[in-house]
Order: sequence, then C-alpha cells, then structure tokens
Amino acid sequence: MDRELRQWHPAYQAAIQIELENDRDALSFAEEYPLSKKPLQIDTLIVRKDRERQLKASIGRLFREHNIIEYKSPEDYFSVNDFYKLVGYAGLYQSESRVLEVPPEEITLTVVTNHYPVKLLRHLKEYFHSEVESPYPGIYYVTELMFPLQIVVLHQLRTDEYKWLSRLRGGLDVKADIEPLTREYRGKEKDPLYSSVMEMIVKANWERCEKEKGRIMCNALMELFADTLEEKTKEATKQALEQGMQKGLERGSGRVNRLTVELGKRGRIQDIIRGAEDPEYQEKLFMEFSLK
Repeated sequence: MDRELRQWHPAYQAAIQIELENDRDALSFAEEYPLSKKPLQIDTLIVRKDRERQLKASIGRLFREHNIIEYKSPEDYFSVNDFYKLVGYAGLYQSESRVLEVPPEEITLTVVTNHYPVKLLRHLKEYFHSEVESPYPGIYYVTELMFPLQIVVLHQLRTDEYKWLSRLRGGLDVKADIEPLTREYRGKEKDPLYSSVMEMIVKANWERCEKEKGRIMCNALMELFADTLEEKTKEATKQALEQGMQKGLERGSGRVNRLTVELGKRGRIQDIIRGAEDPEYQEKLFMEFSLK
C-alpha cells in the first residue's frame, strides 16, 4: 500500500489505549487535544483520574497527572527540533489553564518512535547533562529535563507485553508477528480500537501477507480486510486517475488520457503519478503501450 494511504496516528492512539486497557477506568484519553484556538494539537493527552493507582503497563509507570504523547510514523525520526516543539507544546498546555491549575511537575512527555534517537540523546547529554536509563525493554527514561521524558522504541518492546504497539509498523514477520496478532484479533473485530490498529498493520504489511498466501492465518487476515482495503485502493485509484487526466488536459495531449486509463486498469497508480510529473518517464510508458 502507498505510504500516503497510511494514517498512522489513529492506529497509534488505539494501540496505546489497548496496551493501557487494564487501567482504562483510571485514565482519560483525549486524541488530537487542541492546545489553543490556533491549529496546534497534541497527538494524545492522557490524564490520570486516580493519581494514587499504580498503572499495570510499564509504559504508564512514568505517568503523572498530565501526560503528553507524541507519535512518529515508522519512517520518521524524532529529531532535536521535534523535542523542542514537544516541550513547547507542554508549556502551551500548562499555560492555557488558570495559574498553576496544571502543576508543571505533574506533566510528562512520551515519544513513540520506531528509531532510537541517537542524535537527540547526544544533544540532551551535551547540553542538559541528561542521563538515559532503560528500566524496561524498549522504554528509555531521560533525566535532567524540565519535564520527565520517556522514549518508546517500538521494535524493541517485548512482544508478549505489548502485542499491538510493538508491531505497529511495517517489516513484520508473518509467522512471529502476523499470525499471533490474527489469533489475538479473533472476537475483537467489532472493537474500533482493535480494528483501527489491525487495519493499519495489515496495510503496512500487505505485500508480505500476499507472499505468504499459503499460510492459513494470512489468508484469513487478507479476507477479513479485503473489502476495506479494496475500497481505499479504489479511492486512491480514482484520485490518481483524475490527477493524471488533469495533467493530460494541461498538456493538451489525448494520448496522456489513454495512457492513464491503461495504467489505471492495471492498478499502476504510482506510474500514473510519476508519468504526470516526469515527461521522460511518461515517454517510456507511451512506448510500452504503443501510444503515438
């Protein structure tokens, strides 16, 4: 599936709620929490309703009363600039309340990423003399900062503890990852949290599933999401066709439209887009379909 079709944030938000479901009654979740009247939003804000309760999931051990979660898609890295933006979000969140209604010492930051942020941690050690410790696999605490910070590296999490969050990425192994999730998913198909996460995982690993069609679990999973993914693919195809035709009209070339139709029939959406943007590549496609 195309990268632009993957909307990771809803799946991350669902996965974090799944992993904390044992304490869900003690937590309040707010997705895309608005920081101000301007379009600034926190990916997820988790407010502890019971400050005295010990949270079961290790990802929640750092939590205080107000907990700001930032997600990075599997392809992205959490940079130094991203860190300062996140700290800025925390400051804005605190300042939007009445004076000290949100105590600064009750704010924590959590970053969920697929990449260990080497450059960021080097920067924090150099400028803030921060120390990094890993109390749990895949979870890193960073000290000496204005707000307590934990970095969650998805692929390093224990899959037995974080069945969903640890696998919310591409490149999964069918036997070790996809099949256990399929078994875990049974009976939860109508739960919007689980379906959001599972759909994202399937889309990110669709090609791997297709290569393993002989495996019973993969077949079941692909059948389960076939209609949903087909609908999304049709919508993407429609958009790409419209884009390609528009480019053709702008160039005044009827054969561009014919090429767009031929590629669309074959599901070659990326070739439509690339051809519309790259005249040389488009000429190769003309030759391939004998369009003169």
